[in-house]
Amino acid sequence: MFCPKCGENLEQVDGGWACKRGEMPLSGRLSAAFTEIHVLKMRTSEPRRATFRWGGIWYCPGCGVRLEEQAGMVACDRCGQSLNEFLFDLVEFHPHKDGSGRWG
Repeated sequence: MFCPKCGENLEQVDGGWACKRGEMPLSGRLSAAFTEIHVLKMRTSEPRRATFRWGGIWYCPGCGVRLEEQAGMVACDRCGQSLNEFLFDLVEFHPHKDGSGRWG
């Protein structure tokens, strides 16, 4: 799996996923959901279209490719999974260090 904020490989830490580069552990909820969707393929993400732009740079947790936001959707052209279901949690509760050591 890949970090949705930087595209680097996520590592398993204490039963969940974490981005070592960004010093960002994923919550239990996100770790479980990303595993269900991208590893076990037990379900698909909920394509919740937003009425606003999320902004930012995002990556597919399953493919690692950079995502392009289009018409309120942040989704992967390769696997078809949407990140919209998780964007609020990622923005509000998952700070990630950028390349210069600042949190974002």
